[in-house]
Amino acid sequence: MLLPEFRCPKSVKRDRKIRALTEEEQAILVDALKKHRKKHGSNEYSLQLMIELLSGLRMGEINALRPSDIKLDKGYIHVGQTVSRGLDCRPYIKEGTKTYAGERNVPISKALRPILERALEEMKENPLGLVFYDHHKEGIVETNQVNCFYRRICEKTGIECFGQHALRHTFATRCIEAGVQPVVLKTWLGHTNIHMTLDIYSDVFDKMDFGALEKFDTLIETII
Repeated sequence: MLLPEFRCPKSVKRDRKIRALTEEEQAILVDALKKHRKKHGSNEYSLQLMIELLSGLRMGEINALRPSDIKLDKGYIHVGQTVSRGLDCRPYIKEGTKTYAGERNVPISKALRPILERALEEMKENPLGLVFYDHHKEGIVETNQVNCFYRRICEKTGIECFGQHALRHTFATRCIEAGVQPVVLKTWLGHTNIHMTLDIYSDVFDKMDFGALEKFDTLIETII
């Protein structure tokens, strides 16, 4: 993947539909993450999952964050690198994002701010200067590690598990339900174009049609 002349072949597998958590499931998950206490000698991934849930960042982007990327004073996270794999299949921090649109500034919400503050406070010094680092194996935290932890939390709480990437979808779904415009959501998620955002979340936008009509009627009533 490091060779510029090498193009990754497209998979022939059908895309697996990833479902966002319902509001009830989201509340159950957040409560479970808050109450979780890690066992001695194990890693803790609750903060990464909360950041994904409240920002929509990809897990590789979260695990590649450095303190300088988290601009608490300016109110945004700068996404400029991600965890990737080299020719030897070892993870490394790729300076640059998954796509050219992936480099972006994602706003920090009121709910996200204390999570980021805690992550920075609990960060331990490491050779790569990362906010999240696996001090047990002395290396980069990989997405599959977080996935395993998320699966255990889902089993414990009875939530159907679609992988931690479902939290990114949950963030996007809550944004759409809150009235965030697609073009804004596209930028926050780092999508290459607006069509990708509309296609991925078409079912959510469809559900919002009725609410949009009510807003239209209310506006027209003030004019006519």
